[in-house]
Amino acid sequence: MFLKSMKIIPGSLLACLAFVTINPVNAAISIDRTRVIIIGDEKSAQINVTNHSKKAPYLAQSWLENENGEKITAPLTVLPPLQRVEKDSTVQVNIMPLPSAAQLPQDRESLFFYNLQEIPPKSDKSNVIQLALRIKIKAFYRPAGLKKIAEENWQEKLQLSAGNNVLKLTNPTPFYIVIPRITIDNKPVTIEDDATTLKPGKEVIIQRVNAQNKSIKIQYINDYGAYTPLLYKCDKDQCAIIK
Repeated sequence: MFLKSMKIIPGSLLACLAFVTINPVNAAISIDRTRVIIIGDEKSAQINVTNHSKKAPYLAQSWLENENGEKITAPLTVLPPLQRVEKDSTVQVNIMPLPSAAQLPQDRESLFFYNLQEIPPKSDKSNVIQLALRIKIKAFYRPAGLKKIAEENWQEKLQLSAGNNVLKLTNPTPFYIVIPRITIDNKPVTIEDDATTLKPGKEVIIQRVNAQNKSIKIQYINDYGAYTPLLYKCDKDQCAIIK
């Protein structure tokens, strides 16, 4: 999950900041998950949006982006795109597949992003800069035909092989596998962004790591946002999962 600031302060204002009160509010608005899965034959996937403020209502603005970070209104849509959340209360946002979702690949997942921008009430104080936060999480469209396979421990099909100072990860499944952490003999490995979200049917190679004859722990994030370990033992270049 990513948090982003809504407003950038121009350099021309920096000289004035000695006379201005900056109110870097903690996020008043939060959601109940770190990822959302939209099933192809279900009407919608729900996200609970909570306003933790005890004093004021907030607006919650929602939108979707594709894998390239471009705003979209199809083949998925989010409703309502803007709503008022009363103080200390929770509302619901629905991500819905449109008929055009049938044009998405039906043999594998597709990746989107759900964004939520909190909009605070206007301050009654003068010379105040309000900073609101944005939440961004992964939204996976999962075709209905994959529901039965998704009930299995499909992440355990992740394949590893160790070469000369490289580690290859192969995802033979139709699902995205999100990998935030890898350790080799209990030492953390630096991984690039393309390795943290392993696409269906794809592979990535992590350079400058020696995994031969060593133990590897892969941590993936399951459908509920929990970090779950997979243990492997590499004998030369062949790595086998330890159940």
